[in-house]
Amino acid sequence: MEAALRETSQPVMQMVEDDDGGAVEVAAGETSMARVPSAPAPRIGADRRRIIYPLYLDRSKSVQQGRKVSMAVAVEEPTAQEIHEVCAELNIKSEVEQMKQHTRDWGVFGRVRVEILDDDGKPVVPGIATRRQLMTEICRRIPQLKHRVDPPKEKRVTIQHQLGIVPWVGPLPAAVQAAIAPPQPQKAGKKGKKK
Repeated sequence: MEAALRETSQPVMQMVEDDDGGAVEVAAGETSMARVPSAPAPRIGADRRRIIYPLYLDRSKSVQQGRKVSMAVAVEEPTAQEIHEVCAELNIKSEVEQMKQHTRDWGVFGRVRVEILDDDGKPVVPGIATRRQLMTEICRRIPQLKHRVDPPKEKRVTIQHQLGIVPWVGPLPAAVQAAIAPPQPQKAGKKGKKK
């Protein structure tokens, strides 16, 4: 008898959709809506690719400045193009977005969007299921790239070098020397009235 009484005294709950598209559990006849955690609604057309900025792999940056891999595996001045080349070697779909930049590294342009998982949620490459594992593998392969093994004669100049934030090692390229050279003094002509 007591059990039957408890069953009838329990409020009847019903699921109602709120304004955000989430589910809310409400007692029948009540106006106040108590939120019950529910699974987030899947976003239609959501981009499942992960973003990797060169900053995440840069040895010269600290963790506070945005580096996401350990110092032992990080590389010197990686570029978005190098990350893209390594992803191509690993048969991972990637896309370089040249005009994007990280807020903590405003002078370096470029980021890479990579597809680590396929549509079923399985890794595209066995052994690389997370972004951190992919970044570690990229760091391992960047020093083996052809232009890193046999570097070109002239070094690239970034905005940090031009502003003096990062000191330049070695002689400056001729174009940069010409741009920062002081102007030549002009010869002073005759002064005074012309006759």
